[in-house]
Parts: sequence; structure tokens; C-alpha cells
Amino acid sequence: MSLSVVLLIVILLWNLYVVVRVGSGMRRMPRLRDVDTSSGDWPSLAVVIAARDEEREIEASVRSLMVQDYPGLQIIVVNDRSTDRTGEILDTIANDATGLPTESQSNVKRPHPTPPRQAGEGVPADATGLLTESRLLIIHNESLPTGWLGKTHAMQVGADASESEWILFTDADVKFGPDALRRAVRMAEERRLDHLLILPDMIPGSPAEQALVSFFSTLFLIGTHIYSQKDLNKPYDAGVGAFNLVQRSAYERAGGHEAIRMELADDVKLGRAIVMVGGTRGAASPDGLVTVRWQESAMGVVRGLEKSAFATMRFSWPLSLITAGVIALASFPPYLLLPVHPLLAGVTIATYWLFPFASSMGRYKVTWPAVFLHPIGAFLLVLTILRSAWVITRVGGVRWRDTFYSLDDFQK
Repeated sequence: MSLSVVLLIVILLWNLYVVVRVGSGMRRMPRLRDVDTSSGDWPSLAVVIAARDEEREIEASVRSLMVQDYPGLQIIVVNDRSTDRTGEILDTIANDATGLPTESQSNVKRPHPTPPRQAGEGVPADATGLLTESRLLIIHNESLPTGWLGKTHAMQVGADASESEWILFTDADVKFGPDALRRAVRMAEERRLDHLLILPDMIPGSPAEQALVSFFSTLFLIGTHIYSQKDLNKPYDAGVGAFNLVQRSAYERAGGHEAIRMELADDVKLGRAIVMVGGTRGAASPDGLVTVRWQESAMGVVRGLEKSAFATMRFSWPLSLITAGVIALASFPPYLLLPVHPLLAGVTIATYWLFPFASSMGRYKVTWPAVFLHPIGAFLLVLTILRSAWVITRVGGVRWRDTFYSLDDFQK
């Protein structure tokens, strides 16, 4: 038996394992629409969004939260040093919600029973806020303390502005169905979870973008074990920036975002931190109730992962090269060996076509052109890893949210 045949067999068996393991796990994942929300008491809930230069998406995201049917919901948006119209848009939404002029907002009584904390307790001294009668709190943050990433600091500021029993950390481009939060909290309480993460439905882009997203999603699921409810209570890095719902008591035991203040992959690190202090974690399928358009193109995805790919490799060139090499070795040989071993290579290639369906399970519409573009998705992911390592090494650090962090900052 030749080496090429052995390689193809190994790749084929691995692909089948991935398809069956991920596909079956995703199919068994609890679904939000199966949750009964007809009765019962509702714990207090605050949604926290850290927004920087999000003028394109922030209004639709916030307005989708303002029509939620969750009793007593508080929405906290931290405008984190934005240089575009994000702050102006948020102020307009706040004014529309109350009918009061901007300068009067600070005198409106807050509907939540506990007041926001003051400077020195999490809210920066130079932050200004707009408080509305409609459940919306806007915090304009103008500073970044030393030793913090902008996003983790903004998330901590938002969490400190409320004392709700549950906190949902989400992104500024995520849209929610009107009963999404009610169903999510009820599910978390029924399953006795401290952390519920939801993989959002992805609004599809070009075939090349879908090929990259589906391939990345498959590897993300394998790496984080999100597809396995049993494995989620092991200390894997698992979380979703679009929807991390956490119980405050577990969040505070884990040290909040302060404990992960220099973690670029803060969403997955938060999940690990909660499990490490004995918290329970679970995942759910959104059923169309949580949606996001991740990036605007395939190269947008590549650039979007630029800050975190090398960090995931612990800023190690050897680990980056090994990871990129393994992905290449597991992806390209069947196509190169197709003329030599047409049947075996052809069957192996066909298993790649199942990856998008196994990882999506309805979370995004998979088009047939994207299915057949697996090698493009694999190539773009390899490019992403190597590009991230090269760019960060070349400049000596990471530029994120218009702030530069040196590699030394991450090693302290």
C-alpha cells in the first residue's frame, strides 16, 4: 500500500469522524423555539454591548433589543471611544425613546431598582451617560486604563453599571427576534446553567465567504467542543461573542472581564473562566432568533481574524506553522491525488462537501457553489493564520479598535 493511499485513507476517516461527531452533536443541540415561556417568574436581565465605530449596524441591533418582550430588561450600550457617528446614533435612539432633549437624560429616573456604580467602582470618571425611561442606558466612555483591551474594559464598564441577576454580553452587529431573550433565560434556568452560549444564524455572503466561514466553523466547533453538551463542562475555551449569557454570581466568581482583560479572544476565555470556578455551561441553537452578518466578504473574514488568529496560537510561529501545515495536509492532497487515485480521492473529496451541512445545521443557508469551494475555504484559513502571524510580528503587536498593544503587553 503506497504512502499516498494511506494518507487518503487517514484523511477520509478523519473527515467522516468530523462530519458524524459535529453533525450529530449539532442536531441534538437544544433549540430556543422549543422553550415554553408562557408562565413563570423572570429574573432581572441586562444586555451589555461594547460598541466602537459601529455606525453601520448599531441602530438595528439596539432597536431589535428595545422591542424584546422580556420584563424589566435593561440594555446597556458602552460607546467605547468611537470616532464615527456611533455616539450620535445612540443618543438619537435614546432621545427617540424618551422624547426628552439630550441634556435632560441624566435626570430621568432609572427603571432598574439598583443604581449604576460610580467612578472607582467600574465606571470611568470621564464616562457620561444617557438614561432613558425605555430600558436603555448609554454610556459614553472616553478612556482606556493601562493593562486593558478596549473591548474587555467596555464590557466590564457595562457589567458594573447594573446589578442584574443575568448578563448577556453581545456584539453591536447582532439582531434579535422579539422573544429571543425570554427563551434564552428560561432555557438557562431550566437547565441550571451559569453560562448559555448561542451560535448565531449567519447571514450568507458570497460563495467564497461561505466556504471560508463553514470551514472555520467546523474547526471552531471541533476546537471548542461546543457541539458536545457533555464536553462543555470541561475547561475548554468555549464562548460566542454574539451571545454569551452568564449568571452574575458565576461571572463575579470568575473575576469578570478583569480576569481576562488582555485576552483578545475574550468570548471563549470568559466561558473557560466560568467553568474553572465550577460554573455550568451549555449551548443552544438560535432557530432564527439570533442573527449576524459576520463580515462583508471572504477577505473581510480574513482581516477580521487577523487580531486573534496569532493570539490563538499563543503568538508562536512554530505553532502557527504546524497548525497551518496540518490544515493544508488534511485539505489539499485529495485534490492533488485525484488523477492518481480517482475513486479513493473522489470519495474523500465528497466528504469535504458535507462539512458545511454538519457545522451549519440551519444556522446559515449553504449554497451549492460554496459546498464545492472547500479548497478555497481551506486556503483562505491557512492564509488567515499565516497573515495574522506575519502582520503582528512585523508591527510588533496588535492594533485593535484604534489602539496599539505591543506583544509585551500580552506577556505581562
